[in-house]
Amino acid sequence: MFFGKEIIVPAILAGCAVFGRTFSGFSYRPRMRIEGPAPRRDAWRVIGPGGGASAAVGVFVSPHDPNKAFATNEMSGAYITCDCGNSWRMFNLGAQVNVFAFDPQRSEVVYAGSNCLWRSNNAGRTWSLLYPSPLANTFMHLRTDHADQVICTDDPLYPSMTERLWIKTITVHPANSNFIVFSYDRDRGQVVTPTVFISENGGKSWKVVKQFENEGILYVDIDPKTSRLTVVTTAAAYAQEDSGWSRHPIPAGSTFEDVSGGRDTKAGLVLYATGSAAWERGRLCGGILVSRNRGATWEDVTQGVGQFAHAAGRRKPVRFKAVSCCSESALVAYVGFKSLTLRGGTNGSCNGIARTTDGGAAWKIVRQDERLPVVDTSDTFLRRRQPAGDVVFDTPISLAAAPSTGDVCYATDPFRVYRTREAGRTWQVVNSAMTDEGIVTSGMDFNTIFGLHFDPFHENTLFASCANVGLCRSHDRGWKWHSSTENIPDEWRNTTYWVEFDEEVEGLMWAACSGTRDLPRTKMWRRRPVSTYRGGICISRDSGLTWQRAECETEQLAVTHVVLDRQSPVGNRTLYACGFGKGALKSTDNGHTWRLCNNGIAIETPLAWRLILGKDGTLYLVVARKHEWGESNPNGLGAVYRSRDGADTWERMTLPEGTDGPCSITIDPEDENRLYLSAWGRVTSHADTGGGIFISDDAGDTWRNVM
Repeated sequence: MFFGKEIIVPAILAGCAVFGRTFSGFSYRPRMRIEGPAPRRDAWRVIGPGGGASAAVGVFVSPHDPNKAFATNEMSGAYITCDCGNSWRMFNLGAQVNVFAFDPQRSEVVYAGSNCLWRSNNAGRTWSLLYPSPLANTFMHLRTDHADQVICTDDPLYPSMTERLWIKTITVHPANSNFIVFSYDRDRGQVVTPTVFISENGGKSWKVVKQFENEGILYVDIDPKTSRLTVVTTAAAYAQEDSGWSRHPIPAGSTFEDVSGGRDTKAGLVLYATGSAAWERGRLCGGILVSRNRGATWEDVTQGVGQFAHAAGRRKPVRFKAVSCCSESALVAYVGFKSLTLRGGTNGSCNGIARTTDGGAAWKIVRQDERLPVVDTSDTFLRRRQPAGDVVFDTPISLAAAPSTGDVCYATDPFRVYRTREAGRTWQVVNSAMTDEGIVTSGMDFNTIFGLHFDPFHENTLFASCANVGLCRSHDRGWKWHSSTENIPDEWRNTTYWVEFDEEVEGLMWAACSGTRDLPRTKMWRRRPVSTYRGGICISRDSGLTWQRAECETEQLAVTHVVLDRQSPVGNRTLYACGFGKGALKSTDNGHTWRLCNNGIAIETPLAWRLILGKDGTLYLVVARKHEWGESNPNGLGAVYRSRDGADTWERMTLPEGTDGPCSITIDPEDENRLYLSAWGRVTSHADTGGGIFISDDAGDTWRNVM
């Protein structure tokens, strides 16, 4: 979309943001945040809105420079910072990255593990495939409506066509860069045997070191002197010896959730593990364990944190999950806790972080997130837009202490990425920044943006319709953002799928709202029926500052699109909307009241997703499919309907042969008969079929595939 001398593009795919580009010859508009040394490597830059509802899964700090770190995200994007989290650059390796690792000898060499193993020789600027072998007829293709990456290869060491294989650990020998170890594990029931691999020639070839049956691999260490491995799983610690492997079960009754390790000049290898915590005779036990003998025995140090608990809260279950030690000074470590009732705190339990500097003998609480009123919280976009009531942030999903200094540590939870540079004395959210004038992105954006919408009366004002954070508004072309969900019902606020402006009436606009995100993805109704979705249409008369709920003849529903008939009379506008699971909706009174218009739509619970209105008044309705793995019931197939009488009646159009997952239709502005159709493929055991981009030159009677 052109905007003066700029192009601004909304990223529709999950894990992305809004990008802005200024043509050469013009300078960038000044930012509220320092750009930092991690900019994008092209002419585009991320402008926001910033953050999202799904934070980073993990952060990995360079042992060479605590200012450099990589972050992973469950929505497939990965990020790099060179200024300790003040700014981030996103890149994508095709699948969710689970782990990064650094070469201890060469600062520019970094490894990344997703469903395959990557290496960068230039600090993350470019990447090359190490495993499976790129020379073994290896190629990748995408399946499902989430474009899950699947690898097909003749490499005998790789389980070809595996979709959910996860590389969990990567370790490089402290003194030998050619000695590399990685492990993979299964995910969500995938039949993959957890396996540890080793290469002694810099990744040119690999061999299996050890396989496990029903134990997830959590940590792998390489001894710098003997090159022997120590592997810690969810059930035991394995120590490699000259005669083979010794197995040491973890303490009875425990199941390890996270393991971190490092070395101390005197203590040698120090391992930290988190497990199931319980109160026993007034002491908190089982949550934090430490080993100094390669996992042969474990010392329970949980009471070092439990001593801060109030006796009244000791009946509540306490959970410890994430743990991270400073790998080059392993007596320093951080651990996250959940539901601990602290002395001197509020009456309720809290989540937080504790720190030790002596290997777990003593702990200090350095972070606590209690139940806080919204008015007192302003460090993240998500907090600022929450409905009235309290906000509770979860225990850290991951912790990342800098290897070279115990003062720097990152933490992630479902909403935030935050960091300390002062040993936990202060913490700063780094996925976005709050200023007096709005939210400014740090470049770490992970959200779905369904559209970017320009206010026809205010040239600097634009809106982003987003999942999870609802509608966002900017008054300066996207540099700073505000939540724009005032008075939208609480249960509708999660996602705004679209907004529409009346170009003849200043301030008048309509929004398609829902409490259900990520539609029309089929995963959203696998466990929850569409009939339970909540949402509706809201009206604003002050350019999105406040909203009013419209009335609909049907019960609450997820509304995913709204379209204005600009040929209808001003003040008494006709509008159309998509009721996901209900069908087409129509209003003839400026959007105040709505009724269903499904005559001719022969589908039970039609998953109405998108509406397109042509200049000649023809309406096209895209109905999403119910299943992506093929469907024998016609009611489960996706469809496109057409109406030439203002939605009074509908006729089903013919889709391209083998296509059942229509996603959108676009009308050529120069030719009403020329249509563009995008469609998801149908998932098969090898590849998706029937998807792509199609063109029709006869208003949808026939189609040809062009991509």
